[in-house]
Amino acid sequence: MALSLRYSLLIFVLLFVVSTLTYIVFMISTGITIGDGPLTGVFDEDVRSHEISETLFQALVMVNTGVWFIASLLSYFLARITLQPIKDTYELQEKFVADVAHELRTPLAVMKSASEMALRSERSNIEYKNFISDSLEEVDRLITITSDLLFLLQHKFLNAREKESIDLSDIVHKSVERIRMYAQERKISIVEEIQNKVFIRGVESDLQRLLSNVLKNALDYNIPDGSVQVALKREGTNVLLSISDTGIGMSESVRTRVFDRFYKADIARMQKGSIGSGLGLSIVKEIIDTQGGTVIVASEVGKGSTFTISLPCV
Repeated sequence: MALSLRYSLLIFVLLFVVSTLTYIVFMISTGITIGDGPLTGVFDEDVRSHEISETLFQALVMVNTGVWFIASLLSYFLARITLQPIKDTYELQEKFVADVAHELRTPLAVMKSASEMALRSERSNIEYKNFISDSLEEVDRLITITSDLLFLLQHKFLNAREKESIDLSDIVHKSVERIRMYAQERKISIVEEIQNKVFIRGVESDLQRLLSNVLKNALDYNIPDGSVQVALKREGTNVLLSISDTGIGMSESVRTRVFDRFYKADIARMQKGSIGSGLGLSIVKEIIDTQGGTVIVASEVGKGSTFTISLPCV
């Protein structure tokens, strides 16, 4: 918006300068000088003055009309450029609200349907227990979605939090141990290659969340008896964290959208009971951007994926 205002001021200045130059050039070309003495080059003063005024007026009108027309076109294109980010943000917001509504409506619809069925007739204790169990799963899903949404919405306002020196090696190792039971339930092994005493500056809770989301993604899209390899090392002024899996892999179209909010790739081929909120990798990208890092995704359908995260080290 400030850029558009500067251009508008420039246009008004341009109109003033062009008008002034037109007036000066016209006066010089007609042999008229401005000074303390009388005007020169005038034979019949009254007639000549009238002709000069009329001609000068026409010249100024023509020049200013041309400048105004060009300035109007320029203003139109500048306005489009200025408003495009606002339009993109509005469209993104509309899509985000629609996605949120869809994601929240699905578990609510499941619970509503199950509740209606349970009330239609008497059920056995086992059936009621199954209903409660299914409802709890949907409630857990709702809690996950709302928690992830709150994190994404609040994280930008929490960037001012003071970063501290953190032993990333220790965080990676603890994150792997926390999720190992989840991996064993899915018959997936986790192999660690972690360099000791690798320090970075950051917020510990954010880094724990980043690792938890990437590791869970590697397990959810893996295959039974598959494996996940976690590697951490210092390379120059950066830290490289690599998480590779032997899972289903991704096509190019999926890979380019993997960090989009609520995007879920090939749910039918996920590990059973692993459907998440669709926000996990969006959170990962948000945290990496906040850390001033980068992430590269390499994947091949049927062979697995590798997420390589680069972060500045201490």
